[in-house]
Amino acid sequence: MRCRRWKHALILQVLFALSFSVALADENCFPPPTNPTPALFPARLDGGTGFVDDTGRVVISGRYRWAVPFSDGVAWAMEKGKPKAVLVDTAGKVLFTGPSTDFGVPKYDHSSHNLVLVEHRTVETVNNMQLPRTRFGFKDHAGRWKIAPDFDNAESFHEGLAAVAIASPVDFTVEAAGFIRPDGRFHIEPKYERVMSFSEGLAAFRLNAKWGVIDKEGKVVIQPVYQTVDHYLAPIGYFSNGLATLILDRSTHTFIDRNGTLLGTSKFSYARKFSNGLAAVRVGGTGGVSRFPPYDFIGGKWGYINVKGEPVIPPTFDWACPFHEERAAVNIGGMSSRDDIFSGGKWGYVAPSGAFIIEPQFLEAGSFVNGIAEVKLSNRKTAYIDRTGKAIWTER
Repeated sequence: MRCRRWKHALILQVLFALSFSVALADENCFPPPTNPTPALFPARLDGGTGFVDDTGRVVISGRYRWAVPFSDGVAWAMEKGKPKAVLVDTAGKVLFTGPSTDFGVPKYDHSSHNLVLVEHRTVETVNNMQLPRTRFGFKDHAGRWKIAPDFDNAESFHEGLAAVAIASPVDFTVEAAGFIRPDGRFHIEPKYERVMSFSEGLAAFRLNAKWGVIDKEGKVVIQPVYQTVDHYLAPIGYFSNGLATLILDRSTHTFIDRNGTLLGTSKFSYARKFSNGLAAVRVGGTGGVSRFPPYDFIGGKWGYINVKGEPVIPPTFDWACPFHEERAAVNIGGMSSRDDIFSGGKWGYVAPSGAFIIEPQFLEAGSFVNGIAEVKLSNRKTAYIDRTGKAIWTER
């Protein structure tokens, strides 16, 4: 049904990120984790969630209600019967306890520079009223605050910088966003209405209700001329292979390079970011974009283009995900509808040539990480497969 990857954690992240603008996301194509810990994968075990290695051996028993993939040697998990999320190491040792069940999971790449994004809840007096307030800072893996929770929103570190926002002391609405270094000092002062994390040395920003792009020194490289399509959805995505997705309107997408030049004259009804030199694009059909599903995609077919905008794999798929480790999950026979974002059909994996490496046979299919991908079998059991499609672990 879906190209899945840790759905529970991703939903929490989307909710967590609403004070920032977010790039165009797709519930059907979850990205792999950043800085993944090799050979450890969440798995349904003993009525809970644990971790297996790339041979299918159980490394951590199913002691958790849920868990997200390891990153930099740590992972967030919720222990059975416990009210709060915990950060654990690769042996399952609890490093420290998170603040709550709802927001104990920071961003998907939840650890970078040995720093974990954590929320801190307080009660503050505003106009003689006691109001709850949530702030964010960064702890090390031992649970010590390394960057005090002085921010009203924050993203994890990307390329050495973390996006943070400061709110008005009067009504707590976000006033300005900028970027800090791992020492907690501002590298780019908070002067933007909204920002996105850095990718390939560039980050989208919003100023005076228009979007542009800055480099890591804060220099504007693409002038802010692009309109927001959705209140939280940035029209300029993350850069990859020198290009970023650009949303011109709800059903017209293209790509923009580092200099602000559009990629040829081709327009698509949906476009994903480049990966391994290829980008999945949707041709035809109806529907648009939004922060949350349903996206109302009806009809159309998916294919892949190269960084020159040239078709490489014809649009023959009913859904298509980005390439990871020279493989991309695609769907044949599925359908989009207004009420159910995508259902039916079978998922398989294609090579950059467009040829099937693993024939369509799964109900769901995830991205390959360290040679392993999560899939859902026809009996609705979860499994992990290797690059040939052979199961190395199957849910019992």
